[in-house]
Amino acid sequence: MDYYAIIDFSSLEEHGIYTVLAIAAISITFPSLKMLRLKDEILENYTLTQTKKEVERLNANLQKENNLKTQKITTYKNSAKVFRHDLKNKLGSIESLIELIELDNQYVLKPEQNDYLSMIKNLLGDASGENTFFNKFNDDHVEQAVLDKTMIDLHSLVSSNRVNLFEKTSAQNIKLELDLQAEKSMVYVDKNIANTAIYNLMNYAIRFSKNNDTIQVISRNYQDLIILELVNRTTGIPMSQLESYFRNIGDYQMDDGKSNQGLGLSIAKNNIELLDGHLRYSSSKSLGFEFLVEFTHSS
Repeated sequence: MDYYAIIDFSSLEEHGIYTVLAIAAISITFPSLKMLRLKDEILENYTLTQTKKEVERLNANLQKENNLKTQKITTYKNSAKVFRHDLKNKLGSIESLIELIELDNQYVLKPEQNDYLSMIKNLLGDASGENTFFNKFNDDHVEQAVLDKTMIDLHSLVSSNRVNLFEKTSAQNIKLELDLQAEKSMVYVDKNIANTAIYNLMNYAIRFSKNNDTIQVISRNYQDLIILELVNRTTGIPMSQLESYFRNIGDYQMDDGKSNQGLGLSIAKNNIELLDGHLRYSSSKSLGFEFLVEFTHSS
């Protein structure tokens, strides 16, 4: 082939010597560019393969973890069934003893003496009622709670729980003063869920208090609300610590006892919100603490 006949040297002279060199360089390196592209494709395919393997490995680990969680849940459900059966037996024994005491007239109530037997019967009724967790526990699965709303007196819940907590307040010589001034105290809620919330708040108020402290339970109306305050103006805890007690209930681990110390407060918060109420709280180690519950009162 006559290269001199193909190449137009006059044209190359027009474009200059740099253009000639550029054309020559591209012609020489073109095979190398094809090789580089092929190398990139191989690396990309290799990366995709490795990513796929990693995803498969992670998926296998997640499946294994899911199986372990499922086994744990089954174990917890079986344990709950055993606990339910055992609890029923023990509560039945206590109930039988109360009946024997009443039949034999062995319990004599003295003037101005607290009726401890009535307190025991009230607590027994709360523990063995039809709407308790153990009686609602389903053999196959725990269904979402269905609210059974009725008109209840919030003051009545506070007063009954004050009686239920009498043993704890007496042991620490804590005064649980009721200042229930709200004229409208009727609320439309699920009684058992509301009772659990109020009990837990009062129980933790006692737990956070020291011997000889005074806890005030105050109620008042504001617009269409009934506001319930539990206040200790002497003893408190750091706000950060109180915040940790109210963390989301889903964060608690059933097999970690230490992390579940504030479970009752988390349950109280969830219960109040479930009933369309609101719970606020504040605390200072030197100034005390306060729980504030708001419900819409009903006629």
